Formats: sequence, structure tokens, C-alpha cells
Amino acid sequence: MAGTTIPDHGMPSPPGDGRRLADLLADLPPEHRAIVEAIEAERDAQARAADRQAAALQRLQEASAAIARVTERDAIVRELARHAARLAGSPGAVVVELADGAVRSSVRWFGGVVTTEPLHPGVRAAVDAAAATGRAARGDADGAPVLAVPIRASHRIEGVVAVHGMESADPFDLAVLLSTLAATAAASLGMAATVAEGMRERRQAEALAELGRALGSSHRLGEVLHLGLRHSTSILGTEGADIMLVRGEYLHVVAASGCAAPSQGVYMPVAGSAAGRAMQAERPLIVNAITPEL
Repeated sequence: MAGTTIPDHGMPSPPGDGRRLADLLADLPPEHRAIVEAIEAERDAQARAADRQAAALQRLQEASAAIARVTERDAIVRELARHAARLAGSPGAVVVELADGAVRSSVRWFGGVVTTEPLHPGVRAAVDAAAATGRAARGDADGAPVLAVPIRASHRIEGVVAVHGMESADPFDLAVLLSTLAATAAASLGMAATVAEGMRERRQAEALAELGRALGSSHRLGEVLHLGLRHSTSILGTEGADIMLVRGEYLHVVAASGCAAPSQGVYMPVAGSAAGRAMQAERPLIVNAITPEL
């Protein structure tokens, strides 16, 4: 059977004819060529943005997974600071933990290590703003951008994570990424607190049971008092303790241990002492409490 011949109706040559895009653009009128070049530039910019977005999301996923694997509170805070700096592409990050609105602790990550250097005033201002408003806050530290976001647990603000020294003031939705990472850390911190509380209650129950057995094993007052002190310091995790008995208008230290041992035998007035005020108020009294500084 004879073959069928398909006539050539002037179809365009395949790309393999050696003509490059630049040559094709050169044949266009200047105004059309400018439009095509602008479209190409926009396409390339979108492609680069998509690549940065994918890389940022990958870092976020890795950071969230790393934080979720940690169960100890201090380790969670360190991991949050480290991964926040990596996520933002910044040399420094800080995580501030709050308790009833006051600073409980802070961890600074700079140059790949934990540091105790004080915060720059610009970073401190952004941290304070995020803690006060519950929203992301921006600042400036010697010309470098600062971003701080709150660490939320339900309706409470547990702390603030801030990054500083980024190359860009707002790389791909950094506030959203950092808030997501902070939410992951808040969940991990909540779980760590629950686990720690459960372990603490179990240890206290065991220690109280041991204290009851120890006190029941002796009938001599001095021995009972010192057994009580030893187990009480173990339960409370303190460096020392003492027991006082009321003697008229004075309190007599009848037993003391640890750093309080030198006070044994001392008499102190009920009206002029912290122990006396606590006894009269019938409630615990804390003195010389130190609030951690940033």
C-alpha cells in the first residue's frame, strides 16, 4: 500500500533547531519582550520563594520532632532555643520562662552554644512586649531585626521565644513558623510538667511512708526529731532544716540539720522572727526569694 504524504502547512520547527529563547525574544517587539522578561523574572522569584518555603517547613518539621522527643523541661527549653535560631537562620535565640507573669528562668543560645551573656536592650524590649500582649513583637538590636513570640499553653503565656540577628527582617512567614514551634514546645513542656509532678508525688508518698516508719521505730524524742529532719529535708529537697518549740515568748531550736545545724539551741523571739510570724499567721512564709534575671 502506498504511503500517505502529509503536506507541510508551515508548522513551527521543533525546539531542537538550535534557536534559543534569547533569540526568540530578540524577534519580539521591545514592549512584548519586556512583558515576557517580567513574567520570567516573576516565575523565577516564585520558584525561589517556593524552595525557601519548602526548606523552612522541613526545618520546622525536624525541629518539632526533636522537641517532641525530649521529656525533661530544661532540655526542652534548650532544644527550643537551638531550633528557633536554626529555623530563623539567626545566630542567636533566647527562651524566657514565666511564672505568674514573672521571669522564672531564661536560656540564651548564641553561636551554637548556651551563653550567660545579658540580653541586648532591643531583644529585652521585644521579649517584654510579646509577654505583655500575647502577640508576636518585633524590635531592633543594633540594626539587626528581632522577633519574639509568646509560648502559649491554652490561655496562659508560659514564656517567650525570641530570635535576633536574622539576615532578613521576615524570612518566609517566620512569625507563623516560630509560633508553631513555640506551640509544640508548650505541649512538650506541659507533658514534662505532668510527668515531673507525678514522679514528685510518688517520691513524696514514698518518703512520707518511710518517715512514718522511721518515727514509729523510736520512742526517744531527740532521735525522733532528728529522724524527722532527715526525712523532711529529703522530701523537700532542701539543704537544711530545724525544729523549734515554743518557750513562752521565744522559739527554741531543739533540732537542726544541714546548713541550719549551727542554730541548734538558739532562742529567738516570736515577735521578731520570720518563724514566729509564720507561726502566728498559721501559714507558710517565704523570705529572701530570688527572681531569676534575664
